[in-house]
This record gives sequence, C-alpha cells and structure tokens, in this order.
Amino acid sequence: MLRARLFLPLFAVLLVACSGDDGGAPTDGGADVDYGDGPITTRPDDGVDTEAPDTGTAGDAPPDTTTGDTASLDTAAGDTASADTASGDAPVAETGTDGGSPSAARIHEAYVDRAIEGDGVEYVEIRAPAGTPIGGLWLRVLDKTGTPYFNLRVADAGTNMKSSGYWVVGWEFADKSDKGYKLSEWGLPADGGSIQLVRYDGATPVLIDVVGYGTAPSATSTEPKKTLEGTAAALPSGGSTGKSIGRKSVPGDSDDNATDFCVMSSTPGAANGACL
Repeated sequence: MLRARLFLPLFAVLLVACSGDDGGAPTDGGADVDYGDGPITTRPDDGVDTEAPDTGTAGDAPPDTTTGDTASLDTAAGDTASADTASGDAPVAETGTDGGSPSAARIHEAYVDRAIEGDGVEYVEIRAPAGTPIGGLWLRVLDKTGTPYFNLRVADAGTNMKSSGYWVVGWEFADKSDKGYKLSEWGLPADGGSIQLVRYDGATPVLIDVVGYGTAPSATSTEPKKTLEGTAAALPSGGSTGKSIGRKSVPGDSDDNATDFCVMSSTPGAANGACL
C-alpha cells in the first residue's frame, strides 16, 4: 500500500515532466517566435513605409505647384500680353494711364556741332514724365531751307520714359544715347534748322513740339509745316564746344523758342543748367 502511495506521486511527477516536454512545444513556439519575427521581415513590406516616398510622390503635388508655376509663367506670358497690349495701347496711353500722355513730351535740349567735332557729338534730349509712352514719337529735322533732313524714331515701339524723365537720341556709340543711330543716319544742320517732335495717327503726323534754331526755316512744304515757335533760339558761337541750347526752367514753354531756350553747358540725360 505504501508502494502504491509512493508510486502515485512519482507517476504524477513523471506526468508533469512529460507535460514539461510538451512545454518543449514552447521551444517549438520559439520557432514561432522566429516566425513571429517574420513580421519584421514583412517590415520591408512595411516598405509601405517606403510608400511614404510614394506619398512624397503624391507630394509631387509640388510638380503641380510647378504646374502652378507654369500657370504663373502663363500669367507672366499674360504680362507679356499686357505689354503687347500696352504697346498697342499707345493711343490709350493718351489718357495718361502709363505715366503721362505722349503729347506732354517736349524737346528739352539740343547739341549742335559748332566746332567741327562731328555728328557723333550731336544729340537731342526729350523730357517727359516717367512712364510716358514714347515709342510712338519721332524726330523730324529740317535744314535751314525747310528741306527734311531725317525722320527717326525717338525710341523703340513700346518704350516708356525712364524714371529720370530724360531721353537722349544721338549717335549709337555716344555714352549718353538712349536711342542711337549710325553717323550716316544722324546729324543736325550746323547753321540753323528746325527740330520737330511728332507722333503719328495712322499716316498723319501730329506735331507735339518744335524748336527752330539759328537760321531756322520759315516754312516747309510737307506736314507738319510749323518750323518754329515765335523766334528761333540762338546757337552757341562758332567754334565753341561743350555748349548746347537748352530749355529754361522758367518760363519753360511759352511758345517762343528764343524765350524758352538759351545757350548752356551740355548736360545730356540730366537736368539743364543755367544760361551762359
């Protein structure tokens, strides 16, 4: 009976040990742990984390933004279009929306060679409020007999007056020229002539300003026929250099060239000085 009692506990211990062997299953389950680590292997599939770049690719919305940039470029193109409109709007500019009407422009200064320096030193300066459209303006110069000397653009089409308000037309290689021409195309009659500032309405020239100087012509056979205002402006004495005829600040524009202009030191592209 005693053996049976001893055997039963021993048998129970053996059963527990056997179940402990089954508990080796957990060791197999350790393999399961390795398998469970497998999800870690699936982490690369969590390269779905890699899909974050895909999100970033979706974040290629920046390209959409770039597209938006293209849109802005289109807007810029639209700006160009508006520039085209602006150039085409030269007539509209008469309302003064671009800084002033072309009709407000005036001949401000002229340098006439009096010492055989050559046509390269000669220039005509135009004064107008900054932003004024000047691409539709022309300079028409007549000699002392009233014969047209040349008819040249003040500036390229679509050009507006600089912030300084001064614009110089002269020889292409002169330092101060804003609009330059070849010597074969440029020059002012030395003894006297007429400088007309003109704009065109279609084929019809419209006179904006005129300055007769020296022995100015009294008339010309072609439009515009006005060759001076009042009396011609006096030229610097023969042989002098560095002197121009410039518009006085007072009276400015009294419609008499002799009153409005005087001999002064040459100042192309800048404010006129005092009379000499």
